[in-house]
Formats: sequence, C-alpha cells, structure tokens
Amino acid sequence: MAGDIQKQLNAQAMPDVNVQPTDQGVTITLENVNFPPNSDQLLPAEQDKLRRIADILKNYPDRDISVAGFTARAPGYTEQDYQALSEQRAKAAADVLLSTGAVTAERLTARGMGASSPIGDNSTEEGMRKNRRVEITILEN
Repeated sequence: MAGDIQKQLNAQAMPDVNVQPTDQGVTITLENVNFPPNSDQLLPAEQDKLRRIADILKNYPDRDISVAGFTARAPGYTEQDYQALSEQRAKAAADVLLSTGAVTAERLTARGMGASSPIGDNSTEEGMRKNRRVEITILEN
C-alpha cells in the first residue's frame, strides 16, 4: 500500500510529503505544514495538499485514519503552548479531510503531539521546518 500511495503522490508532484509503512499502518507525513504563526488556520496551499491526500484516502474506505499534529520548539513557548497549538492544528487538518467526504468522523481521530518526537534539529530553520508536520496514518484495522 505504501508504494501505491507514494506513486500517487509523486504523480501529483507534492513536495514535503513522504510515505512510510509503520507498525500501525501507512503514514503520510506532510513536513513544513504552513500555518500563520501561532495559528491553526491552514493556508490555502496546505488545504489543497490535504484535499489531494483525501482523494487517496477514498481508496481505503474501511480503514480508520489517525491525524497527528506536531510543532517545532521555539523560544518563548511552554510545553502547554506546543500541546494546545498542535491539537488545534491536527483538528484543522482533520476537518479538511472530513469536509471532502474521504473519511467519516467515526473513522477519524486527531491528536496533538506538541513538540515531542522531533525529526529535525530545532536549532536550525531546516530542522524546525521538518518538525512542523502533520502525520496521517491509514491504520491497520
């Protein structure tokens, strides 16, 4: 499944989107998800990416979907700030997927992960870009 999804994403030329099989299923990672600073409002380009991913998710109507939001660690913020913002951003991404009809509310969970589990170095802009991400997992039911 991961290979098929990656081919579909490659055909759509979606930068900063990666696919990886995991113990839970197949995870689609959107790195560098763009929101205005300290906001949960997705920019139009990000909404478009999520709509295109939703079209792929329609191919898996019997699978549950998990959306996890992550933030980069920046000076001046608390763990509670990171957690709250990541929860709001995960919900914003999940709401776009719901609006397309690709998934139902019963099959979708959204959770914020704060600044935990960084995949990049938060002391560099490149690392922070990688850490500002949304992971959409097509779960093995």
